[in-house]
Amino acid sequence: SSSSSSSSSSTPSPHPPPHPNTSPTADLADDVRIQILKASLRDLGQMNSAEAALLLSTCLRAKLPLDDDDKALIVRFIPLLAHQSGFVQCAAFLTTAAKLKIQNQDFLKTICAAGYAARTEIATRGTSEMVGDCLFALGKLDYFHPEFVPELMHHAREFAAGGGGGESGERGERGERGERGE
Repeated sequence: SSSSSSSSSSTPSPHPPPHPNTSPTADLADDVRIQILKASLRDLGQMNSAEAALLLSTCLRAKLPLDDDDKALIVRFIPLLAHQSGFVQCAAFLTTAAKLKIQNQDFLKTICAAGYAARTEIATRGTSEMVGDCLFALGKLDYFHPEFVPELMHHAREFAAGGGGGESGERGERGERGERGE
């Protein structure tokens, strides 16, 4: 009975073939989420860097299928935000560029320069996951500033030595406690 009541309240929509191992309702929720994220991407030009970084991180986590138009929006607007971004946003932009395999050299220069400017904060105040993501991104982008990777590597090793995943509680002192969302 619960299924019939929920279906009557929602408007019927053409249904894609279900993925293996997910229910039809999960598929529908995914479709809606994809449409919302895609629509949000079109507003990238009106966002500040924190909103843009959050949106891009969400798109990556949702494994949103981005087409060339979506990537063109990212290439166009993110460099305008990069220079006024905090370290959290710079890290998100770097990771996005790598995971989406963006090749635009001007874009990469701007993003990497912003990340480089924020490198000490990323290394000292970022989470171990953020430092790892940035190292992954720099490797993928094949774009190395001489000091960038060593500085991140140094802190990645500290994280590894400091209890592998932070059971020791040391990571909390590093600015995880609410300074992250600048």
